Amino acid sequence: MKTTKLITVLIMLFIVPTIAAQDNKYSDVEIFDLKGATHNLSYLFEENITKPFLLFFWDTNDPHAYDLISDFLEINKDSINNDRMRIASIILGNDIPSIQAYISGHNLDMDVFIDRNGSAKRKFGINKSVHAIVFDKYRRELWKSNLPCSGSKK
Repeated sequence: MKTTKLITVLIMLFIVPTIAAQDNKYSDVEIFDLKGATHNLSYLFEENITKPFLLFFWDTNDPHAYDLISDFLEINKDSINNDRMRIASIILGNDIPSIQAYISGHNLDMDVFIDRNGSAKRKFGINKSVHAIVFDKYRRELWKSNLPCSGSKK
C-alpha cells in the first residue's frame, strides 16, 4: 500500500509537471483558425493527449504542397481514419478562401490554422514550405522533416 502511494506521489511530482511544461512551451505562439479566431499553439495539444499528432506546415503559394499533403493523407488514411493519429496543419500564408476550397474539395479531415505572424514557423525552425512534425501522446517531438515536393496544385 505504501509503495502504491509512493509511486502515485512520484508520478504527480515528475510526470504531470513535465506535461504542463510542454504546454507552456507553445503558449507564446499565436495561430489563427480559418474563422479568424486567435489561439496559442498549445491549443493544438489540448485534445491530443491520448494519441500521436502529425503537424504539417505548408504554403499556399507552393503548388507542390497541395499534392504532397493529399498524397500523404491518402497513403496513411488507415492510421488516420482508425483514430490512431490526429492531424493538423499550419498554413504559412493568408489565402484563406483558397485553403478552404482545397480542403473541402478534397475532403481532408484535419484542423487547419494560419501562421499570420510567422511565430509558429520560427518556433519550430521551419525553412521550407512543406514540413512535417510528429509528436507522441506526451507531446514530445518524435520526427521532423522537410518533405520533398514533386506535384502541382490540383
